[in-house]
Amino acid sequence: MTREELIKKGGIYFEKIQNGMTDYHWESRYFSPGKAADFIRQLWEKNGKENAFVDCYFPFLEEESQEMVLAALSLEQQEYLKKLKVGKDDLFLPLDDMLLSIAVTLNDKELLFFSFYFTKEPCTVWGNYKQEYVIFT
Repeated sequence: MTREELIKKGGIYFEKIQNGMTDYHWESRYFSPGKAADFIRQLWEKNGKENAFVDCYFPFLEEESQEMVLAALSLEQQEYLKKLKVGKDDLFLPLDDMLLSIAVTLNDKELLFFSFYFTKEPCTVWGNYKQEYVIFT
């Protein structure tokens, strides 16, 4: 899904966090990986499968960075990321269980940051800096 498609579907998108803080209501929360996964899953269930997305920049990383990211994951997670087919403009993928576990793990390790987008009840969750997630509504 492209940025334009996400916005048309009702998603909250901005490129700079300062824009989000100026244009939307926001709050920050601190989550351990397990609590982050629980919180994201609650939003996912509330919005429905067809209204939950995650951005993924892994395919666009240089090889050395990809190797660092993969080293932090299980073999199953590594295989999943290696098989991802993402077009240049298609950064927003439908959220699934594997992407959720990968995103929460990598956010926690601060190796690659993922944000989550929900469109039924518009909400964007920017993944984390020292376990702090910023939630925009």
